[in-house]
Amino acid sequence: MTRINSLPVARAYATRTILFLKDDGTLKPLAIELSKPHPGGDNLGPVSKVVLPALDGVDSTIWLLAKAHVIVNDSGYHQLMSHW
Repeated sequence: MTRINSLPVARAYATRTILFLKDDGTLKPLAIELSKPHPGGDNLGPVSKVVLPALDGVDSTIWLLAKAHVIVNDSGYHQLMSHW
């Protein structure tokens, strides 16, 4: 991830998602953690932010973008690992 984030036009987040299994068998995301490398170096650990669901305003847009990062990471992992 450090190599991607050192490019001038690209950024990538590592994601962790807490999901809740509902009675109807569907999963509902409760929280998403977005992590990126510390600008001071890997020895300082990642910089992380937890995003919670929101229905309106800027927070709802941030929530949608966080879900998009999760989907992209999951799709990339699936394509690489499942189809390799």
